[in-house]
Amino acid sequence: AEWGLPVGFGPMVMALATSAFRSAWLPFLVNLSRREDGRPLCARTMTYFLMAGAVLCLAVTLFLDEIVGQFAGPGYLRGKWAVPVVLAAYLFYGVYVNLMAGVYTKERTRILPAVVGAGALVNIVLNITLIPSMGMMGAAWATRAAYAAMTALLYVWERGFYPVAYEWGRMGKTLIAGGAVAALAIRADFGATPSGLSVRVALLAAYPAILWALGTFERGEIERLKGLFRR
Repeated sequence: AEWGLPVGFGPMVMALATSAFRSAWLPFLVNLSRREDGRPLCARTMTYFLMAGAVLCLAVTLFLDEIVGQFAGPGYLRGKWAVPVVLAAYLFYGVYVNLMAGVYTKERTRILPAVVGAGALVNIVLNITLIPSMGMMGAAWATRAAYAAMTALLYVWERGFYPVAYEWGRMGKTLIAGGAVAALAIRADFGATPSGLSVRVALLAAYPAILWALGTFERGEIERLKGLFRR
C-alpha cells in the first residue's frame, strides 16, 4: 500500500500524455502516405515527442515529494523511486507509437501481435526473476524492459521497408541531458523543504537551457519560441 499511490499516480500523467499522442497520431497516419514530406515529418515528430516527454518525466520526478505529500502522506514516499523507471517505460511506449508510421502507411500491421507478444514475454520473465529480490522496483524495471524490447523490435523490422532518417543527434542530447538531470535529483534527493524545492525548480528550468547550450534546438525553432514570448 505504501508504494501504490506514487507508483500509480506519477506514471498515470505520462500514460495519459502518451495516450493523447496516440489518439492524434494514428488517425493522421491514414494520410501520411500521400505526403511528400511524410518521412521527415515522422522524424521531426519523434524529436518533439521526446523533448516534450522528457520535460514531463522530469517535472513528475523532480516534484514527487510534493505530489505524494499532497495526495497521500509521508508514508508513501518509500515507493517514489519506482516512478522514474515507469515514466521512462511510457516514454519508450510513445516512441513505439511513433514508429507505427511505417506499419500503417505500408499496411504491415500483421507484425504488431508478435511484437506485443515479445514484450509481454519479456515482462513476464523479468517479473518472475526480479520481483522476489527487488519487489516493486523489479516490476518497474520489467515494465521498462518490455516497452524497450517492443520499441527495438519494431524499429529493426520497420527500417527494412520504411526507413526514416531520425534526428539521432538531437534525440540523444535530449535523453542524455534529461537523464543526467533526473539522476542528479534522484541521487541528491533534495527533499520537500523550501531549499530543496528551490533547487528542483532550478533544475527543471535548467533543462531547456542545457538543451540550448548543447545546440539541440534549430535556429527556426528558437525564432518561433521568441515570437511566442513576444506575443
